Amino acid sequence: MSKPDQSAARALAERLLEMHVQHELALLQNGPLFEWLTKEVAELFTWAESVKLNRVVSAAQVKATIKQNVVENEILAAVAEIAGEATAHLTSDPLQSETPLKRIISRRQFEELLDKLIELRESRERSLEHLLELPVYRELLNGVVYKALLRYLTDNNLLVRSVPGVSKMIRISKDFVSKRAPGLEGVVEDNVRQYIDRNTGFLVRESKRFLSASMADEQIRQSALDIWDQLEDKPIRDFLQGMDNMDLFELVSLGYDFWLAFRKTPYFRHCYELVVDYIYEKYGNETLSTLWEEFGLTKEAVLEESRRFLPRLLKAYRREGHLEALVRRRLEPFYLSEAVLKELGTED
Repeated sequence: MSKPDQSAARALAERLLEMHVQHELALLQNGPLFEWLTKEVAELFTWAESVKLNRVVSAAQVKATIKQNVVENEILAAVAEIAGEATAHLTSDPLQSETPLKRIISRRQFEELLDKLIELRESRERSLEHLLELPVYRELLNGVVYKALLRYLTDNNLLVRSVPGVSKMIRISKDFVSKRAPGLEGVVEDNVRQYIDRNTGFLVRESKRFLSASMADEQIRQSALDIWDQLEDKPIRDFLQGMDNMDLFELVSLGYDFWLAFRKTPYFRHCYELVVDYIYEKYGNETLSTLWEEFGLTKEAVLEESRRFLPRLLKAYRREGHLEALVRRRLEPFYLSEAVLKELGTED
């Protein structure tokens, strides 16, 4: 091809490029764009009726994606910081003082949740069993019994209350013992505590018997509803009393640290792999349209979200000149390619 032919071919290619760029920009106006998008979404959903999930993506690929994006990708500390600050900002908003609990969850919803929890009788009894066997409960029980015994002996004993001077005599005797035999009071206390400790098993068994008898379904339901009656008109801020912004920030930070460690555990990996395997066992041989329908993804939903976000995005992109630049970068390599220039420069 001669030199003049090359120049003419390039000029023609550039004119064609410009015409094509303007053509594409016109198609990216709202009307033509959504007319095209409606047809293409319909075509996509028609195609989805014939292709199965296993053909498009495998379970191994999904697991690899979760591993990379959920487990391995670095989560910047700024994320936790922003979350903590946003939480503090939210809890300090006046809305927390103006919104009662019943505006968040209705009495009907609370009753439905309560009824479901009451149905889980076996789990409830097992949880109670575990709670009463905890060492901290035994220590609490020992302390309460010891304090109650002391109070009975010093404050509520019939002899102390009815006979003049007995209460004063007990206090004088206690002071005398403390001064003359400073170790004796401690020995008595130790003996009393040891006696209570030896009988802790009996106290725990009685606690179980009492609570089991007292935790009848209707009693639990009525008690919970009584508590609800006391709480439903209280504002959300009342439930946050005693927790300042720093406490909330630290809670978010603790949650962030927990997640960083938890996502690396074999347990978490087993869980997400088990879920993926289950989904593929159930939907692997189903068409994409079946899966999309199960999750509520419809043609109408896609188009609605497109209409919600695309116009403003394209308007901003067009205003800054980025949209035209994007179309031009897409088309220019073709029109100015050696093959096209050679074709345009070829004489008939």
